Amino acid sequence: MSPRPRDFTQGKFKYKSSAAEAAPTEEDLLRTVRDGLQASAVPAFGDLLSAEELRAVVAYVRAPRPHAHARTASLHLLEASAVALVQLESREPRSNRHLKL
Repeated sequence: MSPRPRDFTQGKFKYKSSAAEAAPTEEDLLRTVRDGLQASAVPAFGDLLSAEELRAVVAYVRAPRPHAHARTASLHLLEASAVALVQLESREPRSNRHLKL
């Protein structure tokens, strides 16, 4: 994939409203997951995931992880994104979808 996806497990976030040295707010991350980022490879999931599922993705991204497992965590996030995209393509009713994190 080009450009390579950002490794969010390192705790470095570019799009946020908080100070440079501060962590992003939950709303910052929710907005990015829900709305995506224009002119980038970051898709919007707001029409695909319920509010509860969006919060679960944000909680997963914010969860602390040992650095040794950073690559595995990134792969899990990519896997969750791929599952969501497949669900979007299948256009199943929202009540029949399950996103495993």
